Amino acid sequence: GNDPAAVAEFMAARHPNPALDDLAAITAQTLIVEGSEDFGGSAQEITAAIRGARRVVLKGVDHFAIPSDFRALDAALRFLGD
Repeated sequence: GNDPAAVAEFMAARHPNPALDDLAAITAQTLIVEGSEDFGGSAQEITAAIRGARRVVLKGVDHFAIPSDFRALDAALRFLGD
């Protein structure tokens, strides 16, 4: 259902990462889910920058497999239930 031209435009655009200092302004409860095989690397610094953030690492999972991994869904549901 996505517009292929819009997706291509988004993918071609530059999306700078926020500075860690900017992430410190986040006050909402935050769950960070990453895969151990994520090409983006570890989210440990990001987690540390957001006060009170929780981090879950899914062993053997890459970036694109996170949404379909049942462990990610379980982590999200547990987070929302707390």
